[in-house]
Amino acid sequence: MGDMREVFDDLKKYQRDKKAERMKVNMDALNESGIDYTPCNHGYQINFYVDGLPGIAFYPSTNKWLMLGKTHYGNASDFLVWLARIQEQ
Repeated sequence: MGDMREVFDDLKKYQRDKKAERMKVNMDALNESGIDYTPCNHGYQINFYVDGLPGIAFYPSTNKWLMLGKTHYGNASDFLVWLARIQEQ
């Protein structure tokens, strides 16, 4: 079992590190933007409540966000552009 187990352990560590890096980059971008948010699940889910819009859930470690059951993909910068566009409508 030795070699394959090491490969899978290395893959798991790589994926965990990439997820942590994405989360740090996304959280830095959200904090710099100055937008108000509510962290949930130890920061793995970020909720946004904007007047006139339903709740929006952003997942900084996976580059996804949900609104009304529709999943959108992109990093925090993409999310902020999308949010600004939705607020204009």
